[in-house]
Amino acid sequence: MFSSGCGVDVVSLYVRAIAGDLDAQGQLWCVLRSHMHRIIRLKAADLGMEWAIDADDVYDEFIVERFALKRPREFQNACHFTCYVEKCLRRKTSRAAALTRTSNAWIEGFHERLVASVTTEDFIWREELAVARASLTLREDLICLLVQEQLSWHEIGRRLGLAPDTARMIHQRAISRVRSQLFGGA
Repeated sequence: MFSSGCGVDVVSLYVRAIAGDLDAQGQLWCVLRSHMHRIIRLKAADLGMEWAIDADDVYDEFIVERFALKRPREFQNACHFTCYVEKCLRRKTSRAAALTRTSNAWIEGFHERLVASVTTEDFIWREELAVARASLTLREDLICLLVQEQLSWHEIGRRLGLAPDTARMIHQRAISRVRSQLFGGA
């Protein structure tokens, strides 16, 4: 369970933050951040998606949504507030995992089609993919291959001498570029 350790009353901080107090919003963001990141990472690991879910993105989006509420929820104490936030973050992490699976499904489907039967349509797809992949740098192409081998971001980063987050960002940019070339930005 969360404990601020610095005597901060998170419930009153929450109420002030929802009311629009920017200082309270910043304080609340900082006070909850490390504990909530752990919750997001644990939930992502439970879903087998720890490699694909960015705790910062989920947490920031969640906090922005909380501040956009018109009426604050009422909480009995810090424990009640923390349980509510943890439950919401677990749900948000599950939704983020579902969206990530859906957005990456085209790659898996495309690979299966490529390997399956050899038709004229498959040749066209292979040529389009080859052209799109040719635009990747050597490092981007290598990271994509390591991801296909299902290595963790930590392992990829270790092999290439990069931070895991840097490897993940390079991969995301490369995939976005290939998608935009294949599907015209769709």
